[in-house]
Amino acid sequence: MNYGVQNIVNVVKASGCLGKSKRQNNLLLYLLEQMERGRSEDITQYSIATAVLGRGKDFDPTTDSIVRVEMHRLRKNLKIFNKVSDAIQIIIPPGSFEIIVTEKEKPSLFSFSNNNKKRLIYTAAVIAISGIGFFSFSSYESLNAVKTSCSSIIPNINVVNSGSVSDLQLYVNKLTRSTLTQYSNIRLVDNIADCANSGTPSYTLDYVVFEENGNHRVALTTYNEQASNIINFKNINGDITGAEDKDGLYYAIVRTIADLAKPYGALPRHSMTVTWGSKQAASNYECLILKYDSYTTDTLDDFESASKCLSRAAKTKIASLDIKAGAAEKYISQARGYRQKTVENPLAVVEKVLEDAGESWINNVEMAIIKLTYEVERRDFNAVRLEEILNVAEAKYSENPLILIYVSMYYGYRLGDWDKAKSISDKIKLIHSERDETIYYVDAAYALLRFPPDEIMDTCVLIHSEHLLLSNLVLNACARRAKNTRWLEKTEDNLSKLGYQAKPKRVQFIENKNLDEKFADELIKALSLPQD
Repeated sequence: MNYGVQNIVNVVKASGCLGKSKRQNNLLLYLLEQMERGRSEDITQYSIATAVLGRGKDFDPTTDSIVRVEMHRLRKNLKIFNKVSDAIQIIIPPGSFEIIVTEKEKPSLFSFSNNNKKRLIYTAAVIAISGIGFFSFSSYESLNAVKTSCSSIIPNINVVNSGSVSDLQLYVNKLTRSTLTQYSNIRLVDNIADCANSGTPSYTLDYVVFEENGNHRVALTTYNEQASNIINFKNINGDITGAEDKDGLYYAIVRTIADLAKPYGALPRHSMTVTWGSKQAASNYECLILKYDSYTTDTLDDFESASKCLSRAAKTKIASLDIKAGAAEKYISQARGYRQKTVENPLAVVEKVLEDAGESWINNVEMAIIKLTYEVERRDFNAVRLEEILNVAEAKYSENPLILIYVSMYYGYRLGDWDKAKSISDKIKLIHSERDETIYYVDAAYALLRFPPDEIMDTCVLIHSEHLLLSNLVLNACARRAKNTRWLEKTEDNLSKLGYQAKPKRVQFIENKNLDEKFADELIKALSLPQD
């Protein structure tokens, strides 16, 4: 069967999973066509709204949620399709507009000769870059050692070079390996052939570095078992001019690997479509994906479902530290008052999990996340101790945006080092392809503290969320400072629905959060400004 764009759409339509919705059918067609043309990087909420959903040129994604709603519906519909389809599987990772299409029974969805395969890879979406010329590897000398033993509970991956040896090739090799080691939900190995009997999915990241007419290109291709079974590919090109600059090439490679390797990235999601040697290992692994999916849907049912999945997985003999940490995260939420308590002292449960992990907490992403948050929430809080731990986490996970988001937040909101927090926040935007409110919290607080009233709203509106209390408090404070009636009314309505209509209750919440004193004072002061 020829799996062209229209054929894929026809297969999905025939399943009935999209119903009679023209929006859903047109949205799927648009995303597939953009992918085929190599334009997935150009897709935005604005382009979808105006090209597919009938919105005008004045469309504003901060006030109109139609794109988020339709994308959420499409992902849910495709989940249903994937359960009933015998031929192909279609996935759109949360926070992304790229479509991943794989064939269920055959080695790969597409068949290429070697020349055609390379031609397709090299003509994929091109990211213009500038940056690195003569390379010094001093910042990579302390790379984590490659774990040569294959894992039997998480997917294994190795890195190979299909091109010639050069300074740029050595740089890409070191950066690729360094970044992959910062994701504990996959295992980087020397030789993937050694993992044939591991029982978990095996992958190869094949990179090619070449020069053409003075321009440098890097092609990153990831495949499952066979080179024809491509699950992800990216082309990065541009002039290489600087020396030791972390510029275009660096950020593009790190961003690409993050989209591949993060717990809800292309590789983990693809691993759920292939056979595992252990059903329990596969089930455990899926729990982390469900956890991150619940952040996207933001529903209590999805959160509870993911939490129960992780709790069951944590009790199994093959539970990883990431699984145990993921299961403990619900107790962090309980300690913060976000969820109803199921134990008398939720933080004591988290403390026990961290004690059992010992010094290994730093080698596991989920364990590092609860370690950072535990240090912020513990009753015997110590600023010096927290700063030391944040420094360790920042150094260890310098290319992992999931960890850096927490590091940035706590440097600012807890320690009051807003310049440090803003610097890390700016880096996150360069290595993280997603654009939700979590990566703008530091920017919004920084704007409230440092920007004049007429310049703060463009930044503050980026953290808007109807259901998050801190988001609405900060945005409300910004609106009062800027005398923005529209956002003041919107956040007042949200705060009322959240049960925080009274100002004394808002102040009490802020004081109980133990925020940076300077920011807390400024926030309370702004919230007390008159409503013009």
